[in-house]
Amino acid sequence: MKKRSFYKFILKMTLSNIDTVLSENKIKLTSLLKVKDGGTYFIQKKCSPDSPPHIKSSFERETVIYNLKPLCAPKLYDSCQYSILVEYIDGETLGDILFRGDFTSSNLPLLFRDAITFYKSLGNREGCKNFKNYYRYLRVLSCSGPVQTKELPRKNNFFSRRIRPKVYEVLGFFLSLIIKIEMKSGINYMAGYSHSDFHYNNIIQNNHGFYFFDFERSELSGNFYFDLIFLLTIIDCLKFDNGIDNTSFNAIAAKLLNSRGKRLVFKLFKAAVRKNPRFFFKMKVIKNTSIYLGASLISKGAPFILLPFLTEYLPPEEFGILAIFLVLNSMMNAFVGMSMHANVTKNFFSKTKSELGLITGNVFFVLLITTSFYCLVMLIVVGLKESFFLSLLNTY
Repeated sequence: MKKRSFYKFILKMTLSNIDTVLSENKIKLTSLLKVKDGGTYFIQKKCSPDSPPHIKSSFERETVIYNLKPLCAPKLYDSCQYSILVEYIDGETLGDILFRGDFTSSNLPLLFRDAITFYKSLGNREGCKNFKNYYRYLRVLSCSGPVQTKELPRKNNFFSRRIRPKVYEVLGFFLSLIIKIEMKSGINYMAGYSHSDFHYNNIIQNNHGFYFFDFERSELSGNFYFDLIFLLTIIDCLKFDNGIDNTSFNAIAAKLLNSRGKRLVFKLFKAAVRKNPRFFFKMKVIKNTSIYLGASLISKGAPFILLPFLTEYLPPEEFGILAIFLVLNSMMNAFVGMSMHANVTKNFFSKTKSELGLITGNVFFVLLITTSFYCLVMLIVVGLKESFFLSLLNTY
């Protein structure tokens, strides 16, 4: 696109060239738009003159990063005080790929290769010891989490919101002392730039590779290595859902975590994310699976555990009656219940709340009819049985 008066372009675009409103924040007074000029698409980020000061300053920071023309990032076409116009990258976010389970071992080295290329294109400034992004990632992993998981439940108790982050912050402080010693000894922590929001929805993949964007929190200070370790922690949590084998992951981890301090940062990040319900990862799935499996084992194992007591205190005749009752109960469950509860289990995660309520109501109605029919049949059978034996007694 040729250079033109940016304000005229914004006016024209606002009137007729908006293709999609990607997001809008009425509190911050910001919007993210996909716009079209001729046959070319662009992404425009806008804020208002009434937006909070920190939002305006974030636009300034983002413009500074784009003006450095980093590789593996969208190109900046123009900017003003309240708007940024950048190249539209056609692709999928890393988050979509990860949660769909399509991120493979072959993609892993390409991701970190492009991330390092992006960092190096910004210029390496040695000697910077800004730990802002390090502490921010600790807070995010311990008590916050990505905005995209805001529908997940939060533990709003005092410990999870106040005490736990402080504990990790204290641990992080002592660990930072080790990191500073390593820096003085010459170990590289990629000083000079920090993204500070390096999560999976700020990364896009297409046929040309990976692209990084959203530089609102970026600074030309800090250490990019903390961004890489944060990203490695997220992928470690999701590797079991994707085609990432341990050998490939360990090979990348060995290259990145090549010092004691880096390995300790990785372990601290992992410890923080395990306790955070906002990160709905495989560890959470394993925990929930163990709960369901444990409950099932208890319910199925109770008769087996009670067997020695029943055989000890019940005479053979009464135990035989109990065994016949249990067999009949298992047989009749197939006709009465018809495994209708499995329908609720099958649709629990795929249906909406209203649809699930309708399914549950229908299942309850069917069970009510079948149970009533079963009770009616049993009453008839018992009545016929009693009348049959009474007639035999009267005959003899």
